[in-house]
Amino acid sequence: MKKGLILVSIPVLAVIVTMMALERPVSAYETDDCETDGMTLRWAGQGAFYNTTNHNFPTWWRNEIHSGAAIWNHPDVAADFEFSSHSYSNNTWYRQTIRSITDIGLAIPSIDDETCQLTRVRTLFNTRYDFEICTDCDGGNYDVRTVAAHEFGHWLHLGHVPWWKPWDWDCVMYLWHGSDRTLCNDDIEGIVAIYGAATD
Repeated sequence: MKKGLILVSIPVLAVIVTMMALERPVSAYETDDCETDGMTLRWAGQGAFYNTTNHNFPTWWRNEIHSGAAIWNHPDVAADFEFSSHSYSNNTWYRQTIRSITDIGLAIPSIDDETCQLTRVRTLFNTRYDFEICTDCDGGNYDVRTVAAHEFGHWLHLGHVPWWKPWDWDCVMYLWHGSDRTLCNDDIEGIVAIYGAATD
């Protein structure tokens, strides 16, 4: 019995180790969500404006959203893309009850299928949850800056870092929100793959 169990366990373990060792290819950052073949869904230029002037945000939330954008704008990321705040932008942030209880935040894109470009994103913080400023959140609360940075990653049309890469739990784009305020290699490779490296 034990010998049979060991023989079954070895191939299963080999598959798990192989999956965990896989690196995400550049093609994983591309998308076929639009009708134009051979194009990557992206913003028209090398940046996007966002608006945090909605009346249901306290001032400190706005500051944390700005800080979430700054995570992607950091010089060490070295991507040819920048998030900028502008009160006239229709790319807005709100607090709103989201039907799905599993969504802490939600980015809802509008896409021009002919040009394969993002034209607008509405982003929601789910009022089912409590938010605060915390670098080690507990008690069911979530860090506003971390959630904002994660949703800004979805503005770039980046998907989640796979759950089966446990050493990437500190990625901003990891599937479950933590309190991660710096980008990992997967995060950085995603934005650079779509927008290219920054030019001095």
